[in-house]
Amino acid sequence: VSNTLYDDSLSCVSSLLDFDNKIFAVTAKGLQVSIDYGLSWQKIDTTICGGWPYSNTLVAIGDTIYAGGTGGLLKSIDRGNTWTSFGLSYVSNILFYNERLFVISNSGVHFSDDFGSTWTKVYEDGYFWRKYASGHCSRIILYAFD
Repeated sequence: VSNTLYDDSLSCVSSLLDFDNKIFAVTAKGLQVSIDYGLSWQKIDTTICGGWPYSNTLVAIGDTIYAGGTGGLLKSIDRGNTWTSFGLSYVSNILFYNERLFVISNSGVHFSDDFGSTWTKVYEDGYFWRKYASGHCSRIILYAFD
């Protein structure tokens, strides 16, 4: 990652993902990608952070990338070339475990058995997200056990 991270377009990097010879970054200005090892950056989405760059997350599962932040949850099934948005908002953490995708959002903890096509809420408490995700650059860690 180069000094480009210090320019205004990449302020407050909260999550990085090295995937398929690309670097994805969730920043205060949104989701961005570099194909030249950080020498230059291209904005993919400017709404994912919702103006609040903390508790954002990136996860790769096979050829699929999930990006979450206060502005919502994005999914790319083509290695980051195109992105679709889900109805979830304020996503602070994503975990893939035992063929199940878990997401913590402002409305609780959700899981999906079909990679995000449908969601089941397993814990409903908006306070859960606010309590653990508020504050400067804090993180939530979600653990799953058999």
